[in-house]
Amino acid sequence: MQTEIEIKFFVSRDIRQPFFNLLNSLEIISSSQAELGNVYFDTPALDLRRLEMGLRIRRSDDFAEQTIKCRGQVVGGLHARPEYNAPVEGDLPA
Repeated sequence: MQTEIEIKFFVSRDIRQPFFNLLNSLEIISSSQAELGNVYFDTPALDLRRLEMGLRIRRSDDFAEQTIKCRGQVVGGLHARPEYNAPVEGDLPA
């Protein structure tokens, strides 16, 4: 199991541009790019959504994996969600 951690910022209009300027001024130590394709799945009754879970298959040139994301929690602005990843072949969840 892995835990996805996100930080989300809500900024007022008056500090929006200074905030973007600050972020753009930071040094990027390393970067990479990959083209990803995602397909999300749920039941017709949206059972996963109701449980605050998500199921997707993510593809790139050299891999395909299935991910189930579990209900997360928010602590001090950080969003953390446990997720389980497994390699997959084909276009449907295994």
